Amino acid sequence: MSSLHLDILIPTFNRGNELAKNVRLLNEAIATEGSVADFRIMVSNNSSQDNTAELLEQLQKESDVELRTFQQPENIGGEGNVVFLLQQATADHIMFLGDDDFLPAGYLAFVLEELSQRPDTRAIVPGIASLYADGTIIPDRNEYFDRRRYSRGLASVKAISYLGHQISGIVFVRAGLADNYLREPSLRNLYPTIFFLGYSCLRGETVYVPSRKILISQDNVKYWSYDASGLLTDVFMNYQLLYPDRPWVRLQLSLIMIFRQPTRLVGRDKNPVNALRAFLHLLAAPGVDPLMRLSLPMVFPVLYVRQVLRYFLRKLK
Repeated sequence: MSSLHLDILIPTFNRGNELAKNVRLLNEAIATEGSVADFRIMVSNNSSQDNTAELLEQLQKESDVELRTFQQPENIGGEGNVVFLLQQATADHIMFLGDDDFLPAGYLAFVLEELSQRPDTRAIVPGIASLYADGTIIPDRNEYFDRRRYSRGLASVKAISYLGHQISGIVFVRAGLADNYLREPSLRNLYPTIFFLGYSCLRGETVYVPSRKILISQDNVKYWSYDASGLLTDVFMNYQLLYPDRPWVRLQLSLIMIFRQPTRLVGRDKNPVNALRAFLHLLAAPGVDPLMRLSLPMVFPVLYVRQVLRYFLRKLK
């Protein structure tokens, strides 16, 4: 038996056909890239109304990899489904994967090599690319480096924890994630993987490999929506969990997220007018740190001018 065990966790809702494609591709990838590890695919069907349940029955019959499935009797929400799967996992390492997001060739082999050679690695974060229904792939986050390793500590949290906003393809050491995330139920939010990544950064080395890009489907129906702040209110809850007694650190992490992902403030249409609504929302939303509220009037004009300039540059192009 291999010393490496990896549970691949797939929360799913109403995407039976995409899920089936994903599980079959995972079987192929594990057959060609995963010979040095023991894998299990775990799927939680969040009370889907489509053909997901029937397809899972068929997939269990044909899958060469152990496929464990859960049927939720009622919808427990996207975050609830993620946490449920995490609590069911038993492997030392886990990978989250969206039901309609797909691993690139070679990624599994890369993960296994990293974990084998550097057993102190607590998390591996891949890059992302947008996958459209016509097959078009547009790479995102095109960094100037192929991979980078980060030492344990706050500097790593500042550098990459914001990347936890993506769920797909991130690999974690499982121990401690669920218990520490759930220790304050009022701070549960739609981005628990930001907490998982920050928690991992504080406990060991982490790897960011933007050259290995997970294919993120863009044209499917999304079963959640952004609030006026682009869900920054949810993001900030993770920093309260990570640093309950360090408000200045929380402020730094919150500002890093805003400057790294300014499109959250302007929405999908990237209209800077939306930023005004985001500003007012953050000022009034419960749970936003007092320091963040005090900083917004100083930070917002800079962000707003930058977004206006970007908006008109796009129009000119």
